[in-house]
Amino acid sequence: MSESPFFQFYPSDWLAGTRGLSAAETGVYITLVAMMYEAEGPIPNDAKRLARLCGSTPAAFKKAVDGLIETGKLTLDDRGFSNSRVEIEIKKRTEKRAAASKSANARWNKSQQNQQAENANASNSQCERNANQKPESREEKEEPIGSSKKRATRLPEDWTLPKPWGDWALSQGMPEFNVRREADRFRNYWVGKAGKDAAKLNWEATWKNWVLKWLDDRPQERRAVSGMTSRWGKL
Repeated sequence: MSESPFFQFYPSDWLAGTRGLSAAETGVYITLVAMMYEAEGPIPNDAKRLARLCGSTPAAFKKAVDGLIETGKLTLDDRGFSNSRVEIEIKKRTEKRAAASKSANARWNKSQQNQQAENANASNSQCERNANQKPESREEKEEPIGSSKKRATRLPEDWTLPKPWGDWALSQGMPEFNVRREADRFRNYWVGKAGKDAAKLNWEATWKNWVLKWLDDRPQERRAVSGMTSRWGKL
């Protein structure tokens, strides 16, 4: 399945592009186009299987496909069935996703470098203070380990759901489609939220709470979790 569970649809372009097609050709066309987007590429030429998925008989499917190839709506080659507009849109989507991932990694690396610099400065300052500080008695209370505060951050605008977070949601019983949909809602909500509450110390914990609330609100939609994590990893 595609990493993006949707594609852009332009009604005017679709109506203009399908004008003159029969009802059978239109039905087969939209089904095959949707399958191409889901596969993010051409779909194998398995006429019997495709006819069944289109709700058609093999003969009617062949007739519709022949018409679509003749009018240039579909192309059939060694890769299977393809469509030029679909391939252009998939390429754009893949490039955009790669750019977003690269940007997120760059911000993460910069954040790590800044944190390391802050830690080094803090360590140097502590050493200087220790050198000038008089010995303390054993009775004085020691500073608790890990007492330094972690800085809250906002969710990046181009945030995408990390695979381990998606695996965890699947393991809790959230259906695969809803994991992807809730990831989009999660990003839109927190990117658009204003004020100090929009910054969080631990975004992974925030995501897990989001998933648990969704499951609590919809207990009837919780799925059996056996094998779900491995399926996520193949997407």
